[in-house]
Amino acid sequence: TRNGKRTTHAALKIATGMAEEGLITEEEAVMRIEPTSLDQLLHPTLDPKAERNVIARGLPASPGAASGEIVFTPDKADLLTKEGHPVILVRME
Repeated sequence: TRNGKRTTHAALKIATGMAEEGLITEEEAVMRIEPTSLDQLLHPTLDPKAERNVIARGLPASPGAASGEIVFTPDKADLLTKEGHPVILVRME
């Protein structure tokens, strides 16, 4: 077997659910969450109930949501950033 990978949000939900069901103590629930991963919970996210018009899918580069103009080269990203525009650098994977 191998360890299943999950987000910090999922780990927190599982640990609190187990504690609420009495399967583990609250102290055990707290110990199941990696302290270094809690940073992921502080990033802005999209409202899961919001209406979406999905135009593409990709691999996340950060744990949070992002907004800005899509650019495809680092040079263009640098140029627009210097002009004060928020940008999202998109690369073919």
